[in-house]
Amino acid sequence: MTAEFGFWGSGGGSEQCPVPVVDPIDLRKAWDVFQDVQVRRPGEQVAICLTSFERVCSHGADIGAVTYRAAMLQSLCKHLELISARLGDAKLADGVFDLAATFPMEYICDGMVHQGFPLDVQEFIRHIEKETQK
Repeated sequence: MTAEFGFWGSGGGSEQCPVPVVDPIDLRKAWDVFQDVQVRRPGEQVAICLTSFERVCSHGADIGAVTYRAAMLQSLCKHLELISARLGDAKLADGVFDLAATFPMEYICDGMVHQGFPLDVQEFIRHIEKETQK
């Protein structure tokens, strides 16, 4: 089920488009789909069919929200090395998925001027560090 305003948000102007909370298990499964594609097609940019995510996620999951959150988590891990450097392992702990599934973030909607990530990265990192100290 996708959000009313489009798959990854298509509201206009400066309105905020919050990303719905998702099931951490669905988020991990979407993450695994992304990781599997990276292993099979290293260095390539590959489009992944929605049905790939629908097959692995629970019935009725908001695939747009799940994949958006997985993409943001992937960006934080891979491009900025904000999370993986702190975890010291390519395999993310369950707590990271629990946090990423519920942490407040916004869709970057069509027509919206936005700089940086659509979430409070520093606060997200603080939560990750707290989780990894348990």
